[in-house]
Amino acid sequence: MTKNTLLNIAILFSRLLKGLFILGLLVLSGLFIYVQVNSKDYENREVKLSESKSIFGFYLSGSSTNHSIDEIAAPYTLGKLKTVSLYLNYFKGIIVLVLVYMATNAFEKIMLSVKSLKTFNSSNSRLFRKIGIYIIIVILLTSYSVLRFEDGIQTKMVIDFVPLTYALLAFILAQIFKEGSILKQENELTI
Repeated sequence: MTKNTLLNIAILFSRLLKGLFILGLLVLSGLFIYVQVNSKDYENREVKLSESKSIFGFYLSGSSTNHSIDEIAAPYTLGKLKTVSLYLNYFKGIIVLVLVYMATNAFEKIMLSVKSLKTFNSSNSRLFRKIGIYIIIVILLTSYSVLRFEDGIQTKMVIDFVPLTYALLAFILAQIFKEGSILKQENELTI
């Protein structure tokens, strides 16, 4: 099956995605450092959690201030963002990128084993299970966001059922590949 064009394209695409995740990690880190070094240039820039409404899920967001809006000119600016909140969100972004990279890498390993005709081995089952776990961790990390400012707070909660479906699919495929591995071993013993 080494001549399978679709499989080769999928492997190439996963390698491209992994490169983009590494690039995203570098850009996120560079942007984080740049904002730290040039904080005076961006201290009046307004910060707002993105509104990512989901078709297959639900979305809640809110914000509150310690004072009335009339007393505070701009409560949600980068200059008023608490350092702990900035660092926590940065590290959360890094962890999400690393987990998605690891899931893509595991999927690439599965495709390479299928390409080399080692489809139903126990390692593919473990890799699908790892992919499901990575997706669940990413869902947990990205479902709730908080930005704390000197004079207020912004929160966002998103529960999207599409990634949950992907995680469920990964666990189902892990079980299918586990059963396939058992059947393959039984078949080899009977011959």
